[in-house]
Amino acid sequence: MNKRVKYNRCPLVEVIFQLRFPTILSINSKQPADFQEKIRKEYPFYDEGIEEQNELLINTNGKSAQVKSSQNKNYSFVSVDKTYKVNLTSTFIAISTRKYTQWEEFSEKVRQVVKAFQETYEVPFYTRVGLRYIDVIQRSVLGLSNEKWSDLVKPHVLGVVTQFEDGMNSYVSQAEFKDPTDDICTKTHFELVNVNNSNENSLLIDCDYFKTEMVNIESMMDVATVLHNHSSNFLMTAITDKLNDAMEPEELI
Repeated sequence: MNKRVKYNRCPLVEVIFQLRFPTILSINSKQPADFQEKIRKEYPFYDEGIEEQNELLINTNGKSAQVKSSQNKNYSFVSVDKTYKVNLTSTFIAISTRKYTQWEEFSEKVRQVVKAFQETYEVPFYTRVGLRYIDVIQRSVLGLSNEKWSDLVKPHVLGVVTQFEDGMNSYVSQAEFKDPTDDICTKTHFELVNVNNSNENSLLIDCDYFKTEMVNIESMMDVATVLHNHSSNFLMTAITDKLNDAMEPEELI
């Protein structure tokens, strides 16, 4: 396993931790007042939205396919400093931040929110545990404007960019795979993007690490830690030493 570091010039845009569970009808039918009271001091700002979900129903009897639509409420709770957000629906709870520092701090926030959620709804198990990291690498921000992507990112991430870099106008690559040693799945999305209407090509690295088997309450945080370890290992094998050094790594003890 690679040594753990935090980056002083971190390209992280957002980190999202999500737990899925069997549908709880009461969450969709009434506001989660009891849950809010348990986290209100840390997350005082509240909002309520509607998620539209469409399901395509395929008929085997020759009739036309139908689209089944449903609406689910999405409750959000935002921290005092607006850096953390909790989202709750009838099928999942998520904790996200755009100001990630290190895993220990983020995982403690997760523990606190999940504890309040469990005390309120007594979920028997989780059907999916997921951890998603979204990075955007801007060469100009890191003082690497004159460097080619192939000098910063490994070939298995860049794909054809390494061959046609000078004339590359767009690039998107997606993949999903499972680690047979622990059944952790990884879904990757790499894309050349423009940030804030800039003409500069930046590299989006969006990785979702998840486990879809039934996970009991007691082992949930252990699974979360395994997901985090997968994310750290993946990043270190995706970037070169030059990019790693430009992000100013600081080893964690």
